[in-house]
Amino acid sequence: MRPSPVLVFACAGHFAVHLLLGLHATAALAIEREWSVDYGTVIALGIWGAFLLGAAAPAAGWLADKVGAAPIMVVFFLGIGAGSVATAMVSGPAGLAVTLGALGVFGAIYHPVGLAWLLTGVDESRRGWAVGLNGLFGSLGVAAAPAVAGVLGDAYGWRTAFLLPGAITAMIGVLLIVALARGIVAIDGGSGAAPKAAAGASLPRQAATIDMKRALVALGTAMMCGSLLYSAFVTALPKWAEGRILASWPGADLGIVGTAVAVVFLVGGFGQVLAGYLADRYDSRHIYILVLATKPVLLVASVLIVGPAGLIAAALLVLMIDIASPSESLLIARWAPANRRGFAFGVRYAAALAATPAGLWLAAAFYDTSWGHNGLFIGLAALAAVAAIAAAAIPRDVAARSPAPAQTPRLGEGSSHVS
Repeated sequence: MRPSPVLVFACAGHFAVHLLLGLHATAALAIEREWSVDYGTVIALGIWGAFLLGAAAPAAGWLADKVGAAPIMVVFFLGIGAGSVATAMVSGPAGLAVTLGALGVFGAIYHPVGLAWLLTGVDESRRGWAVGLNGLFGSLGVAAAPAVAGVLGDAYGWRTAFLLPGAITAMIGVLLIVALARGIVAIDGGSGAAPKAAAGASLPRQAATIDMKRALVALGTAMMCGSLLYSAFVTALPKWAEGRILASWPGADLGIVGTAVAVVFLVGGFGQVLAGYLADRYDSRHIYILVLATKPVLLVASVLIVGPAGLIAAALLVLMIDIASPSESLLIARWAPANRRGFAFGVRYAAALAATPAGLWLAAAFYDTSWGHNGLFIGLAALAAVAAIAAAAIPRDVAARSPAPAQTPRLGEGSSHVS
């Protein structure tokens, strides 16, 4: 079956945003040596970009509602591509902070605009598959970032690691302009019909309201903890992995370190596929609780297991993070009021993006202490435990408690599979 052009561009965009935003963490290993600047200082230069990644997202979504999603996606491709090229040309820390800020501004476009654009550009019968595939491409972008930064950085210098992917991304924007001009892709910013079923529809109104509030508070707590954990973990991983690899392989270069980190993310990326399989067969709440409960164990194991073998625990942690995401989306769709689901998903993305600068700060701050990133991982394990406890407070599925189960939608029916 021929893929939708919108699906192709949306997957390319999801790959590009995570690739370009992820280059800095690994490129910083080379920048610190070239500029004779402390690693923590180089990493901290990305904090404003990470802040803008979240702060600019609502404006990007609002603008797409006014002029259409496709034109804003053109701005995304051209803008983030140009920002990456500009990053390759900076001469000092101040310039790097500015260009990383530009990457944050244009990167903010994708999540509020790209997914809604994707859902209007594919057949309704294939939306779940399309969203899952799109999520996989995002994970592949995360996985590719350290490898691209490491391999290109070793071969041609860290500037090429920003220059080449940025130029290719901008060219995709040009291709999208051509596709729009020829009518291959329609200029349509609609977001599709809202899901029909509301959580708790067959329960007494008071019980449904109480359970809904309880579920949303518990979900919000788990999501904030998970977003902060993910941001700090992804930022710290290249430097932490470098120490683990060099302890057993002193001759390892930046390319080897970057590739090792890429493998960790690649293993996790296929969790999107596994998550789709599980979500069709088991209750989302149970999956969510079990997955979150494994995170503290894997973080502690990453610290305790000596040498490169600790990367196996880190890879399993990334796998759990990716498996949790679709289950989280299903739970949001189930418990959010029917007329507020779009807002609820928007809050989810805003919370995740808002946690990014805090994660960057934590990674930089812990690196400068005697505890190092091992101490950071132990702290994140405690945060993961809080998320698991919050998930356990989510009420049981509506269908399990409903007096009229035949009238209650089954898992996945009337739900928005946004991940």
